[in-house]
Amino acid sequence: MFFQRCAQCKRLSNNVQDILSSLKTHMAFPVKSLTKSCKSRGSNLRVHFKNTRETAEAIKGIHIRKASKYLQEVTLKKQCVPFRRYVGGVGRCAQAKQCGWTQGRWPRKSAEFLLHMLKNAESNAERKAVCSMQWEETITYDVKTL
Repeated sequence: MFFQRCAQCKRLSNNVQDILSSLKTHMAFPVKSLTKSCKSRGSNLRVHFKNTRETAEAIKGIHIRKASKYLQEVTLKKQCVPFRRYVGGVGRCAQAKQCGWTQGRWPRKSAEFLLHMLKNAESNAERKAVCSMQWEETITYDVKTL
């Protein structure tokens, strides 16, 4: 690096490296207990990012059974996904009032993909033999779309 000329610059360089390394470790949601958590992911999927992001935000913090029921109802157009960030060109629908919003859609492919991810996470937990997890108490804490 170009900061290595004097001792003061070396300290500055170390501080910058510490800051950058701390930023890298706080990018994802920290897992409190590895024995009580499970993960699932997909890559190179043929779904729209913006629709999937809004659908993932809709199920964040909901129990896993309610989230899967919600996603099934989205595919049947009985409930909509409220669009909060990417709202350009999104129409209004009356079903979005249930979530306290005005704009919403029914992203079928994204809902099916996330439903598959929830089922995959459930089977990963069963394979991991997480005995202490009760599925009635399981909550989707963090959902990332990359």
